[in-house]
Amino acid sequence: MSSNDKSFFNENIVNVNKKGNMILFFTIPVPIIFAILSAVNIWIVPHLYSLTVFIYSTFFSLLYMFLIKKNVNQYFLMYMGIFVTSGFVFLLGYEGIITITISFAFPPFITCLYYNRKLTKNTTLICFVLSCIAYWNRSFSVPLVAYNVETPFAWFIKNIIGLVIEYIFLLILTDYLSNITHNILQKLVLSMEKTEVAYEELKHKNKEIELISSELQEKYLQIDETQFKIIQFVAQCLGSHDLFTGRHVFHTQKYVELICH
Repeated sequence: MSSNDKSFFNENIVNVNKKGNMILFFTIPVPIIFAILSAVNIWIVPHLYSLTVFIYSTFFSLLYMFLIKKNVNQYFLMYMGIFVTSGFVFLLGYEGIITITISFAFPPFITCLYYNRKLTKNTTLICFVLSCIAYWNRSFSVPLVAYNVETPFAWFIKNIIGLVIEYIFLLILTDYLSNITHNILQKLVLSMEKTEVAYEELKHKNKEIELISSELQEKYLQIDETQFKIIQFVAQCLGSHDLFTGRHVFHTQKYVELICH
């Protein structure tokens, strides 16, 4: 990877980290909404759970913003942002508040913005493990288990198969997006590099042309001066023998000089 490639992708990491900070701040109102909906009996969410999510979101959002202002290593912030986002989604899915199979796809799709295939794959794998943990926790509270129709393990195995299939498709999709965008942008950066090189070569050629033009102008002046001296010398030679002929040649020299200029 060239220096321009590194510069471009490093700048992209900085920009995405800033957007990640905004995303984390948008998570703060979520538990507040839970509390409001619970108060009006629209969506019952335990208050202790809402408080836990609120503390988590507020703490990590403020910490992330603080680290950005302190110019902490951007790669560290990149991994931290993905980890915190995955943790937030895990908290929501752990108690079955959301449909975790949809929400856990959010962090892998965010990693596509970094154009880093390794990061995308690792994030997808981590989210899969967190989904399994959330599913296992939910297996003890689903109605079929509560009424002794199924065991937690049977419910977990039955649902985990579908989860595995979903994550395989998620991995294929996010890996493809991350890879193709990275390649396209890398080609764009390479094209920009070639354009810069061509521009520098053109500037160098223009300087050479200007130098040659200056040298030709100088030679032309030298030739013009030499021709003038030759004519002047001939006029002086003729004038030394015949005054009128010498003056005629000298006048003719002046006329020719005026016509030429």
